[in-house]
Amino acid sequence: WYEFNISNGGVYEILVYSEIDGGYYTLATGGSTNVVTGRNENLYTAICQGNQLALYVNSVLEREYTDTVYNLREGQVGVSVSSFEVLPILVYIDFVSIDLP
Repeated sequence: WYEFNISNGGVYEILVYSEIDGGYYTLATGGSTNVVTGRNENLYTAICQGNQLALYVNSVLEREYTDTVYNLREGQVGVSVSSFEVLPILVYIDFVSIDLP
């Protein structure tokens, strides 16, 4: 699967998980100044259209990536939230929209 991780500090990763190769592999990393911190809202958009991947933060394109190695063509969608150091953490997800490109 493809995975998009975005921290509250703006650091992001685009990863792929491959059972064949036995693990996670980083496809792209970077930092965004478009993540709004504090008790504010953010809109994250991840697009997987064939092997074309794109990450938007608050309607601003942060990264595009073309996967020429794994070329995952279909899959499922999941959403998760985690905190590794700060407790308690409160996250409110107003909506998740899943559409065909």
